[in-house]
Amino acid sequence: MKTELSLLKRLKNEAIWLIIDPWQTQPGPFDGEYVDNINDYFCKKINEYMHDVKHKFIVLNEKDEMHETFKSYPKLQHPHVKDKILDENFKDIVYTGFHHGRCTIDRPVSGAKDMSYTNINIYFKRDLLCLLPDDSWLEMDEKSEKYGELI
Repeated sequence: MKTELSLLKRLKNEAIWLIIDPWQTQPGPFDGEYVDNINDYFCKKINEYMHDVKHKFIVLNEKDEMHETFKSYPKLQHPHVKDKILDENFKDIVYTGFHHGRCTIDRPVSGAKDMSYTNINIYFKRDLLCLLPDDSWLEMDEKSEKYGELI
């Protein structure tokens, strides 16, 4: 437990924390009020956690509407994540946001699959990852662990 707390403390100060795709309204094919309500809950949960995280960024396509909770956060577009990491010499990435085992992994350029080919340590803050309806926590954990560590 103590090791995990010291890791989190270090990551809060030194890592880049990426909040992937926190949309105001969930795009298709998984759109709908139910998913929007779950996403809204996770946006608020992520925001509460982030108060003492030093390097946090919303990662969203330019045309997508960001969830209102994150209006004051710095924003990166997916293609610019690697540049930010290289420019500021980050050694660790912590993934949060939408959706566990999907965009956090498979999003071209910014997802863990593409980032795993770098010398950067990858972490997934499991309690700050939103799951789509009908997805399995166990399956998405297993998929994520191929690219980084669940914390």
